[in-house]
Amino acid sequence: MPASSSQALVATSLNPQCHDVMQDLDLRHLERVIRDINELRNKEEWMLSILRTTNTIMTTYNNTLLDISSEMNDLRCQVTELEEKVGTGNGGLERERTRKKNLVHAVVERRWEYQEIGRNQYTLLKIGLIMTRKRPQMGFPTGWQALKILSVPLSGNVQRTTSSPNSRASPLMTN
Repeated sequence: MPASSSQALVATSLNPQCHDVMQDLDLRHLERVIRDINELRNKEEWMLSILRTTNTIMTTYNNTLLDISSEMNDLRCQVTELEEKVGTGNGGLERERTRKKNLVHAVVERRWEYQEIGRNQYTLLKIGLIMTRKRPQMGFPTGWQALKILSVPLSGNVQRTTSSPNSRASPLMTN
């Protein structure tokens, strides 16, 4: 029995009786080769399908990452703008916001409970704050120290509660 198809052709041409047997062998071999080729084509198509699907998934993933990164950049810009606006304290306006005395007095009124203390004591505290802002060189406490002066309800003698060593007595601390 010949090993290859070229040898089979040579054998059939030499021996006509052997021709039918060789032809049957060649047909069976050809059918098996065709099945193997079809199986390999199916494997190739399957691998190409997997490759295309993987490529599509990777492309979609990259596009999604690009979209997310651009969205994150936009959000970072918005956060930076908001931080700049909040950092100025005036809502992003060009001029600085001036602090009004009324704001300080409103804090004093809330902190010292104006309704319970009474009108005269609040007026003294208010005058002390105004004088503090106008004449700090006269020994009046500055800023929030004026709020610490009165740590007890204003009835009778008022005692100073701030512990600054260079502060002098102020008219607020006496009757």
